[in-house]
Amino acid sequence: MVQGSCDTEADCRMRLGVPDAADQVMVVTESSHWDPNWLMTSEHYHRWCVRPALDAVLDELALQPRRVFSVESMFFLDLYWRDRPERHDQIRHLADRGQLRFSGCGVTTPDTLLPEDEMILRDLLVGQEWLRSRGIAAEPRVLYLPDSFGHSPGLPSLMRAAGLDRAAVCRIDGMRFPGADMESAANFPRPGSSAAALIDMGSADFVWAAPDGAEVLTHWMSHGYGHGDMVASAGVSRAMGLPLSFVDRRPRRVDERIAGYLDDLRPLGRTPYRLLTIGFDFVRPVPRLVELLDDWNERNHDRTGTWLVNATIEDYLDLVDGHRGVLPTVEFDPNPYWTGFYASRPEIKSAARDLGRRLIARDAVRAGQALAGESVEPDVDRTAWWVAVTSNHHDFVTGTSPDRVAGGEQTRWLSRATAATPWRTTRQAEPAEGGRYRQGGTALVWRGRMLVVETAWGAITFDPQRGGTIVDIDVAGYDL
Repeated sequence: MVQGSCDTEADCRMRLGVPDAADQVMVVTESSHWDPNWLMTSEHYHRWCVRPALDAVLDELALQPRRVFSVESMFFLDLYWRDRPERHDQIRHLADRGQLRFSGCGVTTPDTLLPEDEMILRDLLVGQEWLRSRGIAAEPRVLYLPDSFGHSPGLPSLMRAAGLDRAAVCRIDGMRFPGADMESAANFPRPGSSAAALIDMGSADFVWAAPDGAEVLTHWMSHGYGHGDMVASAGVSRAMGLPLSFVDRRPRRVDERIAGYLDDLRPLGRTPYRLLTIGFDFVRPVPRLVELLDDWNERNHDRTGTWLVNATIEDYLDLVDGHRGVLPTVEFDPNPYWTGFYASRPEIKSAARDLGRRLIARDAVRAGQALAGESVEPDVDRTAWWVAVTSNHHDFVTGTSPDRVAGGEQTRWLSRATAATPWRTTRQAEPAEGGRYRQGGTALVWRGRMLVVETAWGAITFDPQRGGTIVDIDVAGYDL
């Protein structure tokens, strides 16, 4: 069941209850960004943040039949499913009704720069199969990447291969990310960046074209993925359930906040539609959100011509799709957003890639057996695949977690999954001339388990067992 699709813009408006007289519509979408194991372990996050949040989500959806909430990926939904068997029927029911939606079908919200292409596709496949195997028929068409540090310019090609034609991204090169960039907002967007280009075009909505011509309709969350988190609160932030805010639903204050959001979004809108995202890290649902929006519409719609509706990113992009002709088509390479993760924790990067390649090699053997009419060896333990695609996450393979999480959980998961996957990847050619391979003026020399790159100016020694970490630099006779 393809979730939330409609044939025309008019059909979408009718389904969402948007009046014909509304000349501007702000879609208020609600989610919560759940990192599997960034600053804390997955179990800690689940017990402290996710379980109470999902309990509240299901209760709110049951009380408000017009309300929708989007789950961004399956990792924590799987933990919740195992922890709350008494709510299985309710989850299926709300998903079938279209109230519990999925802003992506992956196990994670992956990094798309470091994992190999096949692993990103497997991430989406494993997550979609998780839904199917539990009797949930939803088939998302959108890929929601709120927190990844830049994105591959070839992502539209992978998405179309997976059957997805909508995307929503946030962190792109040159933008100012609220709460992360300490310097003055006047220094953003960076000249010549992707953010500057979209701002100059006056559109947060665009058709993203990959080098091979594949296209996906895309929205850039220019003010962050928790832009509307404080719509019913005052204070600093609602992130992670911390006591940094308090409820403030006074109509005058709500009106001021909504006016501010509309002012923020107006310069980047070429269509009658705006997207307000609620869903920063581990936020809980806004109590009685539909009631809050209804009250605003009753007070302000006739005066402003603007209508607020709780819906999903897919719904928003379906509305925008009716105006595709006015949107720019962009060959988008939104990098580098942040370069620190390319070299951090190389042992995790290496282990994640090794595990993925082992699993893919095993699948290739099994596929060959099936095509040859031979007896197919039993499937691999599904836990190994779950770990492999979880390692795609933008705080896992990137190496941004603290030592207690990286060593205590991430490395341990990868080691156990690799030990349970003792299949070799494709063999590489043996080093030529007794361990030396030369190309031009550069020589690769194996010394024990160390790989030494020799050049005219010196040599660098790498340790493959530590993810390719540089362990020695010798420049013109100076040992660094």
